Parts: sequence; C-alpha cells; structure tokens
Amino acid sequence: MGASFAGAGSGLSGSGSGSIVDTTGIHTAGPTATDGRFVVDVPIPGRYRLRVTGPGLIPAELRYVPVPSDEARIVVARRVSVAGTVVDGKTPVANATVGLRGEAIGGGIEVKTDAKGTFEITDLPEGRYQLFAWRDTLAARAVRVNRLGAGPFPPIELSLEAAAIVVGRVVDREDGTGLVAAIELRPSGDDQAPRYARSATDGTFRIEGVPNGRWIADAFAPGYISSGGTELEAGRGIPELALDRGGAIEGRVVTREGAPIASATVRALTLTTGSATGEHSAAVDQDRLRRFSGRIAAPAAVLSLAIGTSADPQLLPRGELGVMVGPIPPIPPPGAQVARPSSIDTSVAGALVGEPAPLAESARASIWTTGADGRYRITGLPKGKHVVLALAPSFAEGRSKPVAVDLKQTIVDVDITLGPGTMIVGRVVDHHGVRVSGAQVHARPEVGNPIDAFTDEDGHYRLGPVTGQVELTASAFGHADVGRMLEIALSTGAVPDERREDFTLVVADAVLAGTLDDATGAPVGAAQIEVIAGAGGGRRAVVNPDGTFSIDHLPVGSLRVRVTHPSYPTVELDATASSGDRAKVRLRLPLGGAIEGVLLDATTGSAMAGLVINGYGPAGATADATSEANGRWKLGPLRPGQWKLTIEQPGYLPAA
Repeated sequence: MGASFAGAGSGLSGSGSGSIVDTTGIHTAGPTATDGRFVVDVPIPGRYRLRVTGPGLIPAELRYVPVPSDEARIVVARRVSVAGTVVDGKTPVANATVGLRGEAIGGGIEVKTDAKGTFEITDLPEGRYQLFAWRDTLAARAVRVNRLGAGPFPPIELSLEAAAIVVGRVVDREDGTGLVAAIELRPSGDDQAPRYARSATDGTFRIEGVPNGRWIADAFAPGYISSGGTELEAGRGIPELALDRGGAIEGRVVTREGAPIASATVRALTLTTGSATGEHSAAVDQDRLRRFSGRIAAPAAVLSLAIGTSADPQLLPRGELGVMVGPIPPIPPPGAQVARPSSIDTSVAGALVGEPAPLAESARASIWTTGADGRYRITGLPKGKHVVLALAPSFAEGRSKPVAVDLKQTIVDVDITLGPGTMIVGRVVDHHGVRVSGAQVHARPEVGNPIDAFTDEDGHYRLGPVTGQVELTASAFGHADVGRMLEIALSTGAVPDERREDFTLVVADAVLAGTLDDATGAPVGAAQIEVIAGAGGGRRAVVNPDGTFSIDHLPVGSLRVRVTHPSYPTVELDATASSGDRAKVRLRLPLGGAIEGVLLDATTGSAMAGLVINGYGPAGATADATSEANGRWKLGPLRPGQWKLTIEQPGYLPAA
C-alpha cells in the first residue's frame, strides 16, 4: 500500500526538489514544476520529515508531516549575503568587528573587516537582520537590513561614533563571591542589538563598543536565579549583577527493588494551585544559556513572503504548547493557501551560529542524567512546590511527591521509583470496519511527556510504557478524532503489562459550505473561518470575494466556528456540516463599531503615549489599544453593546 504527499514550493519553479525521510529510507521527488508543485510517493502512511533542497536555496525541512494530508504550501529561503564597509568619518576602519543578528540564523554572527574596512557575510537565508559594528570605544549603531527576494542588494556603510566600555561583576547575593556566568546587555527602549559576554572566575566581565544610552544587564549562572536585570548608563559606574542561589532537590532513581537506575533523565515541574506551570530541565537550562549567549532557543522558521508576514514568526515548543515569537501573521488574501514555513536544516543553522560553549562546571551543577549510582540533582529552583519526573529506557515515567523548596535550601533523599508500566496496544478502523493505516495515537499523561505511535498497514499500533491517568486520542486524515481517558494501575510484574484499546474513527466526508455576509446582506470576502469546537477542530478556509466558502473533511454534525476579518469584530457561530445533499449554510457578521479618543494628563493636559487602554464588552469580548505619541487611540472593530474601558498607569489613579 502506498501514499502520496503533494504540495507547492514558494514559487521558485524548477529550482528545488523535495525528499521525505523516515525509517524506510529516503523517498525523493523530481524538481518542482513551473508552478512549484511536487509529489513524493511513500510506501506506507505515517509521519515523515520533508527536506527541500535546490540551487540557490538554503536546505530546509518540515518535521512531522502527516501522510496522507492536505496539499501543503511550503515557503523556503534563498541564499543571500550582506556586504559593506565600516568607516570612522570617511576613513575605512580595519579589524573592526561586524555583528549580524536575526531570527533567520538563530542568533548572531561576527566577522572582522579587512585592511580596506570591507566585510561580507555570505550564504545567509532570506530574512530581516540587525547589522552593527564596533572597535574599542567606537561603535556603529544597529541598522535594519532586509534581505528578501533575489536581489541584487547594495552595500551598507556603518559609521563609527563614540561609544562606551561596560565593565561589571556577577556575584552571589548572599556572600558576594564572583560567579562564572553568561551576560546579556540589552537596550532599554532603543532599537539596538544586544551584546553578550562571559564573566571570569572572579565574576568580572567587559563589553566593548556599547553605544551610549541606557541598557539592562542580566546574567545566567546554573543553580542561580536572576531578579530580572539591572538598568545602567553605558560607561558610567561598575554594575554589580547579584544572583540568588536557588533551591535544590537531590535523590536517586531506583527500581521497585531499590536498585539504582542508570541513564535516567530527570526534570522538575513547578506546581501552582495543583497544576504544573514551569519546567526545570537540561533543555530549559540549555535554552537559557543560548539566550544569554546570543542564540535563539529553536531553529528559525523561514520568513513567509507569500502571506505578507511582517516579522519572522517562530514557535518555540515548551511544555504542552509553546511560545510564538513575533506578531501573529495576518489573514491570507482571498483564495490563498496558508503556507507552512519550513525550518532551516539544523546542520546549516549550526554551521552559521553554532551552540554556545558550556559554562564551567561547579559543585552546584545539576545532574540531569543519572550515573551508575542512580543519583540526580536539580538546582536553581524558585521558592515553591515542585515535582520531579524521571524517565529511563524500558520504564514508564515516574514522579516524586510534591516537594516544598525555599531559596538556598537543599532537599535530599527524594527518590523516584520506576516500574515497567503498561504498553497500550490496539487497532484503528473506520465505521465500516476498514483498517486505518497511518493513524496517529497520542497518549498524554496527567504529568509527564506525551507519547505518539502510528498504525501499521493493518491498523495496529503499540505505545508506552505508561502509568497513571492518561488521555488517549486517535486521529487520521479524513477522519474524526476519538479520545478517551484511561486510569492505568501500576504494573506488578517484572515486565510491562499490556492493555488493549481499539478505536473506531468516523470518516469525515462532510462539508461545511455556504456564504458569509454582514448585517446589511453584503458578502464578506477575505475572512478566515476556523472550526474551533467539534471533531474537525483546526480546519479552516479563506472566504472568496463573493462571500462563498467551503471546509471539507469534517464529520457530519454540529460545529462551532470562529470568523475573523480585520474590518469586523471576531465572532463565534454555530454551524452544521453535512454530506450527501450538502445543504448550504449562511453565516452573518455584525457590523460592529469603534471607540476612539485622546489620552491626556489631567493636571498638565499633555498627551500620554504608550499607555494601554483595555476594553471589556458583551459576551466576554475584549480589546486593547496603545496610545500614540499625540495621545490618540482607537479600539475597533468592536462587537455591538456596552463596553467598559480601563487604564492603569503607575503614579496615576486607575480610570474606568
């Protein structure tokens, strides 16, 4: 049995090719057609990694591509370069350091100018960058450099001016001893590029070529907690960055018989009102080290030119969800497909920026992976309750009881017992009894890492081991999702137990089709309609100029959709997807309105800029706006009805 994955590139016709990588080998498509289209045939359905290469392109990849699925539209990046000259007045400056920073490369690159003061940075992905330079007590302020499209691009001149050298020290707040740390110096309200440094064993650090102005200095040292940074004036005084020693938890990871377990990985979750709110792990520590070393925590996404993105959107996966860096992309134009930004190949990104050098090991360093003695240590914990989780090969993930920890306190003998757990097996079929191959079965424990498995050609799957309360969900392209909650008891044997959970998925052959108009009856085009409740959650469509739309691969029955348009208030509406006769639905948007005004100081009458005005409207609707330099602000489009506006600013009485 075979399957195909189809899609379109970024319009670079004939210049690229796609290949899908999995355990069955590499499956390659030919060069893209004149319209950028490609098809990759794979032997069995499942989840794959798609790699895109071609002359003049930065190698890129899409991870976790389900096959089969909707046709994909993929955005890739060309190779570009940044070149120019560094001058002092009109004199070229040799041996100056030039810094280039951007999300497209996952951090920053530094090069030196030659004897003529020129520089060139090549093999960069398309994107938006900050370019700056310095030498000793001179610095060129950062300029924005756009490298989008095929070029050519003119050279850039960076002019040096008087700057400062920032010298400071990182210390333990309790005893004043110096700490080896990574330091970040970020601008305070100015559009400058941040600077980075490492402190010596006595805690001292030095950063040259810092433009004059106000900056915020902060530091990261494993096992310590920062209060948020120290504001300073570049070149004035010697700032001292005091860090607090965090709490620590120590213990062992053992079997039920008490034998130590080697190669177990541990992490801690901070508990707030019974739920996990913060993670402390080797990955999180490494992300913090990357940040304080000028790197970005995840591979950069290729800038989506096709949908008019104004910055480099990027998702940093953390915990169950993640963090989106940059503005939310706008609604695509009528009839457009939502493009999938690819990630730069990790080997390419690593060659551009690389991983930061580790900080010196200390006696207080965390032990994230157990040795032969099974011991672990987690340091740098904030005050509060924490639970420690441990995972080892052939064992189900285990956890400790909640532990209360204070700053500078070490809690010992918090042992974690692991058992073999339970393997979940089963078969996925549709409502006609036909096997569903390539279906994804997702297990999400109450606390711990989720686990995924995919059905084979006969629809069978196997995942685990797991224990405790688990949410199990089966999903497949063209079918409605099915989920259930399981309570899995601790295994009493020496090997994992086995539990069977079969799933029957309903074929999603219904369509939600119809028209969208406003309260006057006029058709509304370019709106985005997304299914937000029901088995088809997440599927979406862009409304055509005549107001018609269609969303397929939905289960028959009631759905709830969210309708978004920049000229109308966002609304959520009920609708029904149908098959067979496929009855048309009519969705209607309210016209809405707006509130605008000017924000003034009641005493002086002067305009107040940069303040946030919050609005609270009917049915839980919310909106906010920020006052401009002249104090003007506008909230809208707003849902019709009564709205309450609030403004809060330190030093002023709250207004409502």
